[in-house]
Parts: sequence; C-alpha cells; structure tokens
Amino acid sequence: NLVIMGDGYTEEELITFSSDADNLTSYIFNTSPLMEYQNYFNVFAINLPSNESGATHPGNSSDSDCSPVPILNVNTILDSRFDYYGIHRLLVPQNYSQINNIIIDNFPQYDQKIVLVNSSYYGGSGGENATTSLASSAAEILVHEIGHSFAGLADEYWAGDMYADEKPNLTQQNEPELIKWNNWLGENGVGIYPHSGTTIAESWYRPHNLCKMRFLNYDFCNVCKETIVETIHDIIEIPLLSYTPIENNLFIDDSLNFKLELIKPEPNTLHISWILNGIELNTENDSITITTSSLINGVNNLLVELIDSTDFVRHQSHFINHKYNLSWNINYEAIGLEDGAGKNIKNLITTVDILGKETTNKGFQLHIYDDGSVEKKYLIK
Repeated sequence: NLVIMGDGYTEEELITFSSDADNLTSYIFNTSPLMEYQNYFNVFAINLPSNESGATHPGNSSDSDCSPVPILNVNTILDSRFDYYGIHRLLVPQNYSQINNIIIDNFPQYDQKIVLVNSSYYGGSGGENATTSLASSAAEILVHEIGHSFAGLADEYWAGDMYADEKPNLTQQNEPELIKWNNWLGENGVGIYPHSGTTIAESWYRPHNLCKMRFLNYDFCNVCKETIVETIHDIIEIPLLSYTPIENNLFIDDSLNFKLELIKPEPNTLHISWILNGIELNTENDSITITTSSLINGVNNLLVELIDSTDFVRHQSHFINHKYNLSWNINYEAIGLEDGAGKNIKNLITTVDILGKETTNKGFQLHIYDDGSVEKKYLIK
C-alpha cells in the first residue's frame, strides 16, 4: 500500500494534486522492477488542503542550487521546507506529528508513505516519508528514496562515514565466495567495488558503479532489483486474492472444480503446481477439475504450490521462504461390487439426510454403474 499525501496544495488546487499524484504513480511504475510487480501494489492519495501554495525556502544553504530560488515562507499543512541540514535540494516535511495523525486517521495499513510537494523547484528526501517536489527530475529522486525507505538499500555513492552499515548493497566483505551478492558477480556489471574518499569508506564495497542508488537516471542494478522484489514478497504473504472451494475438507460424487484468483507479475513468472496424492499433474492453469476417476478410495489430498520463478531473484532463500501452498482433502468412497441383479457397481457413495424435525435419519446409497446409470437406494436407521 503506497499512500501519497500532498503538501502545499490549496483547496482550489486539490484537483491538480490528483493529477500530479497520477503522474507520479505512472513514473514509479515505469521503473523496473516496480513495473513488473505493479499488480502487487495499491496506491491511495489523501487530499490535504494547505492554507498557502508551495513550500518554504529559508535560503540558508550554501550550495549553488539555493541562490536562484527566492526566499519563501509558506503556510502548509505538513510544513515542507528546502535547505534541510543546510542542503538546498533536501526537501523535508517537518510536521511529523501531523503526518502520523493523518496516516492513522486515513490509512494506517500503509507500507510506504510518500509526500508530494507542490513546488516546481528541484528537491526531495528519503527516510520514513519519501518526499519529492514537482520538478521534472524530482520523481527520479523519489524512486531512489523508495529504494532506501521501502527496500532498505544503501546509497552506492559514499554518503558519509556515519552511514556505514551492512545493507543488501553495502558490505565490508570482499571475498567473492562470501559476499552477499555472489550469485550476481559478473552479471551486467555486478562486481565488488570499493568506496573512496575516507579511510572508513575504503573498507566498504558496493555491487555496481552505475546503479540508481548511486546516480539518478540509471536502472537499479541486479542486486537492488532482487532486494526490491524480495521486499515485495515479504509483504505479500501469499499472492492469492481468493480461491474456490473455500472449504478445505470436501466430499465428491462425480467431479470438483478448483480455481485460484492470483496476483501475477507482468510478464507472469508465477509458477503453479497442482499435486494430487503426491503426484504432480500436467497443468499450470489457474483452475483444475478433479474427477473420481483420478482418486483413490478414502481421503485424497490436492495441493497447489505457488512460486515466483522470476529472473530478478537468484538467492536460494527465495525458493524456501516464498514458496506458498494451499491444500484440500477430498473424501471419496469407491468400492467394486455387484448389486442384487448382478450389475457391476463402479462407485458407491453413502450419505445421510436429516429430514426436517423428524427424529428418523434416512440414509441412502448411490449406486453408480459402469454403464453410467445411477440408482438411489434408501436405508432407514
């Protein structure tokens, strides 16, 4: 669940906010691997009217981006400001209590908060509240910041000694056999690249030189893509919206239909295995029909296993942690015998009807003959 909150949009500009939120959503899901897993996401926008339009700019940073932007003091609902920590482009919503109250009141089931600031000047930030302005390239900052706040990725430029920590794409390990991304070494430029700039930096390593976590307008590297996909799978416990039958203990007299409504990547890499009594059936369809001819006498087990066979993931833990299954017990009573007239009974099914308020249970047997005919015989108990 992605939740977009607008800041610096007046009541009259909320229609513009809806359009801007749509454009931002399109940009996010035009980025691989979020693009391939768009079906796994819901996106919600919360209309938040501000008293004034835009964002505050104190003008107190020393970098070259600051001086062309006029000093502004804007009254907005989330108090978004440039020049955070003395960096002009670091645009941060500072009314954290307001953000938390809004999200609790409107959508507490969020997985990622996004703040969209109504300013044309370049800026954004990461952390708990991924933030972007409306500048043409600012949405690219947001996707980079989602790499941080959603997937726990590190910057692949050296952001400072205080950020040195083990992350999926940052490590002090430099042995090829032991490094956490060893399954990707040599693939699409993935290697073991030392950081530089400080003594501490030189003891830390990144997987790529041209990843979105280092430079804007590049793709995520394979290591970062894998991390994002695994984060999606961690959140989605099972890629299943619904299934039928919903009962897991079933009785059959002729056939039963089983159907899954799945959340699928695009293109679909979700592998489906139907397994009946330990034997895999020759189908990968979303549905299957089981007939009595394929069953044994007694309790049968139908199992369906789901695994995303995506090329984005190579880590073996994926195939353990993200294999999902659902099963049904199918009760079938079949005996081979002849009735009193000498006809061969292929299947015999016994059940009991409770008739209204009567105390008598009336049981019956269905005699299903080889020629396809059916005879119902009542038994009074």
